[in-house]
Amino acid sequence: MKTEWYFQLSLIVVAAIFFSGCSELKNGSQAMNPVFVYVHPEGFKSAASPDFHGNAIQKAGWEMRDCRQCHGGSYTGSNAPTCVSAGCHVDANGTPKNPESCNTCHGTFSGMADDTLSWTPPGSISGDTATSARGVGAHQFHLIAANMDLSNVVACNSCHRVPSNVYDQGHFDSPALVSFVNQLAKVPSGGMTPSPTYDAQSLTCNNTYCHGNWQLQKSNSAYQFAYTDSAISGAHFAPQWTGGDSQDACGTCHGLPPAGHRDFGTSVSTCTSCHYYDQSKQSGPLDKSIHINGKIDLYGQEYSFK
Repeated sequence: MKTEWYFQLSLIVVAAIFFSGCSELKNGSQAMNPVFVYVHPEGFKSAASPDFHGNAIQKAGWEMRDCRQCHGGSYTGSNAPTCVSAGCHVDANGTPKNPESCNTCHGTFSGMADDTLSWTPPGSISGDTATSARGVGAHQFHLIAANMDLSNVVACNSCHRVPSNVYDQGHFDSPALVSFVNQLAKVPSGGMTPSPTYDAQSLTCNNTYCHGNWQLQKSNSAYQFAYTDSAISGAHFAPQWTGGDSQDACGTCHGLPPAGHRDFGTSVSTCTSCHYYDQSKQSGPLDKSIHINGKIDLYGQEYSFK
C-alpha cells in the first residue's frame, strides 16, 4: 500500500535525522533543529482524492492504531499535526471529536460524539445516503422517532452488538453483523419462539416477532368470541431492508384483521376500539408507544402472548 510505503520510508528518514542530530549534539557541534517530514501521499486530506486517508484506513480494515504513533493516543497531536486543529474532526459546535467516534465512519459526521442518533446511517461507511443502499436501508425507520409510524424507536443494540471499543471483535464484519441480541424479536407466543435471522444476500429480516412471527391460541384466551380458528396469527412477514416505506405499512405484519381473527372492520379506528387506545377516549388513533411491545393490548390492559 502506498501509504505504508511512505510511512516506512518516513520512519527511516526521521530515524536518520534523529540519530544524526543526536550524534552532532553529543559532539557539541550544533543544536538539532525541528524537522517536519510529510509522510503521507498528496491528497491524503482531500475527500475527493483516491489517496484520502479515509479510503486508506478502510482498505487497511479500519485499523487506525498505527496513526497514534504520530498523532497521539487521542489524536490531538504529539509528533504530528493534530487531527482537530484544521477544523476537520470536530462536531457542528466546533468541539474536538476523536476520529474513532462512531459517527466518524457512519451516520452524521458533524454530530456530537455522544449523540446516539447521529451514529445511524445515512451516511453509510461508503458515503451512501439513499435508503436503497444496503448500508443505509431502514436504519432511520427504526431509530428516528419522527419516522416511526407504528412503534417506538428500536435501539441499535436490538439488532447489533454495539461495541464498547472500536476494535471489539465483530465490529468490522462486512456486512455488519446482525445478531438480534434484544429479546423483543424473540417474544414467544402460542407455543412457538421466533428464531430471527437476517439474510445478507436477499437483504431480508426473517422470523421476528416484530414483523408478525407470532400466534395466539384460542384455548388460552378469555376472548374466544374474537377467533374464527384455533389461533390468531401474524403474517410472518420478511421485510426488505432496502424496500422503503412500504415495508412497514399497516397490514404487512398481520392482516387487517389478522388471520383467525373475526372481521369487525379493516380500518385502524375500528382496531383501536379494542386495541391500542387512550382509555379516556375509548378509541382513537393508534398509540404507537404500546404497539409492537411484546404484549397484547386489549381494552386498555396488557397481557402476555400465550
